[in-house]
Amino acid sequence: MSLRFTVSLAALGAATAVLSAASSTPAKADEGMWTFDNFPIQTVNDKYGTRIDQAWLDRVRNAAVRINGCSASLVSGEGLVLTNHHCVVGCAQDLSTAEH
Repeated sequence: MSLRFTVSLAALGAATAVLSAASSTPAKADEGMWTFDNFPIQTVNDKYGTRIDQAWLDRVRNAAVRINGCSASLVSGEGLVLTNHHCVVGCAQDLSTAEH
């Protein structure tokens, strides 16, 4: 690789970084994250036009599970859980056989 190509590549990288930083708009933080026992129901309903109530929060809270340090969600009444592959790969390997 020639010195001229290396310098051009470095300049292109620097220009890309500067343009990316200059063109990005700052993210506006909302009120943050809330625990289920301290959720501002009325504030969220008023601001976003939702109809969240304590019964809905209880259903969501009861659908959240932790598997091997990973988060997951129950997605069916039969106990089907949705999570990331790396969270359950060991269990899947233990349950797998050559036939299945």
